[in-house]
Amino acid sequence: MIVAAEGTVATVNGARVGIGNIWERPFVLPDGEERVGITAILHFEDDSRITAGPGSELVIGGERWRVVEVDAGDLRGSVSLEPAA
Repeated sequence: MIVAAEGTVATVNGARVGIGNIWERPFVLPDGEERVGITAILHFEDDSRITAGPGSELVIGGERWRVVEVDAGDLRGSVSLEPAA
């Protein structure tokens, strides 16, 4: 599992991923279900961005990863990612 703090750049499967803008907003799960909850913006090297919340899945460095948790924290939040099964 990788836990990355808001305002940092994490290396996930060899790819750099910026973590930021953690707050509550809508996001979409892999099955198309829309939810509202704590999310983060994940910013990739190709300048693409995704809004991700718990249960979101995305491809990073050619491998599928799942967002386990997004924690708003007291001063700075974090995102927990794990390889998707």
